[in-house]
Amino acid sequence: MYDLQDKNILVTGATGLLGRPLVEKLLGRGASVLGVGYEDEPADWNEAADYCQCDLFDPDDIEYALDEADEIDCVFHLAGAKGGVGIGRKRAADFIHANMQCTINLLEGLQAATFGDPLPRFLFTSSVGAYPGDRTVFVEDQLEAGPPHESDYFGGYAKRFGEVLCKAYREQYGLDYVVVRPTNCYGPYDRFDHATGMVIAALIARLEAGETPLKLWGDGYQRRDFLYSKDCAEGMIRAMERGESGEAYNLGTGVPMSLREVISALASKYSVTTETDTSKP
Repeated sequence: MYDLQDKNILVTGATGLLGRPLVEKLLGRGASVLGVGYEDEPADWNEAADYCQCDLFDPDDIEYALDEADEIDCVFHLAGAKGGVGIGRKRAADFIHANMQCTINLLEGLQAATFGDPLPRFLFTSSVGAYPGDRTVFVEDQLEAGPPHESDYFGGYAKRFGEVLCKAYREQYGLDYVVVRPTNCYGPYDRFDHATGMVIAALIARLEAGETPLKLWGDGYQRRDFLYSKDCAEGMIRAMERGESGEAYNLGTGVPMSLREVISALASKYSVTTETDTSKP
């Protein structure tokens, strides 16, 4: 059991969907938290946690953020490019570059900052999108049994690369790390944008904009496992506390829902008709 109380913890992607509830939960565990994000400190940021604006594409920014921190005991690495089905194909190169480069820069910065001392315990946030696209049940040791689904092909491989990078740092530098692979998350601080948001946030944005009929990609019967952001944050903490070094853990509910069921759950607030587009993935 890795006790987080009184630990100095760095959280990347701290202002986002998963970062905000994670910071709150870590503070509740009695940890000291430094959150980093690409934007200015949010107006509603919890003053019990420190915050540093940091561009993970810039090694100098990372060096500055690490200098601002006390000695770091562990890192929750959440930052990376995110988006729903389709955006990962339109911005394929952006997804690969963003997810790979920020992880490379962060690990290189941590390696330089430790001066040969052991690296902090590290949690890498991967995704179920990294699993083979022909699977409906995801088993942790079957990640490389086939390519990711074509709709998330580049983002899936970028996440796989992040996992391989952690493994390489373990081989060469003894990095003590765990990987989590969350399912489709939703909740406060999501990106409520119809073009770039994850599925539930994007649907809400389109409903708020008055789109009718609401166009669904596919036939609407595709099933996914949706996970509330606060529950995902709790899963991340438990993986850090209890996870075996070098192992990966799925985070999900195990209860799949169809897109039509999601629309039905939202229909109590929005009066809307739907139209399917089976030409889309």
